[in-house]
This record gives sequence, structure tokens and C-alpha cells, in this order.
Amino acid sequence: MVGGNDYVIQVKGNQKNLKSSIEEYTDKNNSDDKYYEKEKNRGRDENREIKVYKNVKGSEFAKWKGIRDIIVVHRWGTRENKEFDETHYFISSRKKSSAKLYAKGIRQHWWIENKLHWVKDVILKEDESLVKNKQLAGNLSLMRIIVMNLYRLKNYKSIKYAIEKYVNRLDECNKFIYEKISSE
Repeated sequence: MVGGNDYVIQVKGNQKNLKSSIEEYTDKNNSDDKYYEKEKNRGRDENREIKVYKNVKGSEFAKWKGIRDIIVVHRWGTRENKEFDETHYFISSRKKSSAKLYAKGIRQHWWIENKLHWVKDVILKEDESLVKNKQLAGNLSLMRIIVMNLYRLKNYKSIKYAIEKYVNRLDECNKFIYEKISSE
């Protein structure tokens, strides 16, 4: 809770003791709140069950300042005709948050992750950059975001396809950028 702000943090394998404590706690205790949602779109049939365990106590949890809740997100269904079953764990310092509110916030975070960070990391290979200078790295990251936004303004659903279309076509790139700037 830096500066009075609350947190909701996903707990992954790099926090083995905390994750293990959460799994043990949620196995032994009943949740205080539940929310379920089902979604079908773009070849996906996904179920999500969110459970909240409020006012958690325990020595491992005491190491995390302000922790109040454990959130468990269980997702299962099919993606492109392949079955999946995943469980994700979160900790939170928020007061009076419902399972439905956590579900909405976590879903929005995943949307941002998929629409921005995943594209920057996987398609634009930002994580593979060898640039060490922080200012230059920041400028290059900003350029990647500008490129993504230009493609999205041009209604490309796939950044990968747009890059393939415009790679090594400087005249078309200039025309594309000029059209977007002059139409604003």
C-alpha cells in the first residue's frame, strides 16, 4: 500500500512459499464470496469462477503489508477445440471488494495484457531488445505503441498481418502515416 493505494497482485511460481500457503489455505477454508461467468466468442467457450477468501490470517501472509483477501480465479473450457483448465491466485489489500468486482478488474487487466503487452513482447519482440540505455529503451517502447495504434486506427485486427503488409515498403508506410495524420 504505497501512498495509500491498494493492490491486487497475481501470485505466480516465483513466490513459491506464498503460492503454497494460498493453496493450503483455500483447500482448508470456504470462500466468503463467489462469482461465476461464462463467455463464448471467437472459438472460445470459457467458464470463470472467482472465489474470494476475506481477512486471511497466517504467518506467510503477514509478510505482505496490508493483505486482506485471497482471490482464486478458476478458468476452464475450450480454445480452438482444445480443452484448458487453469487456476490463478491473487492477493489484495482492498476493503469490501466483491468476487464480481475482482472478476471485472482482473478481466480488464488480462485484456490490457493481451492487447498491449503481449503484442509488444511477442509480435514486436520488445523483450528481446538488447538496448541497455533506459531513455532509448523507453523511446523505442513508445515507438512500438505508436505503430500499434496507427495499425489499429487503420482497423487492422492483426498487428502481425499489418507489419507483414508494410515491411520494406517505405512509400506505403509514409502514405499510410500521412493519411492518418491529415485525416485528424
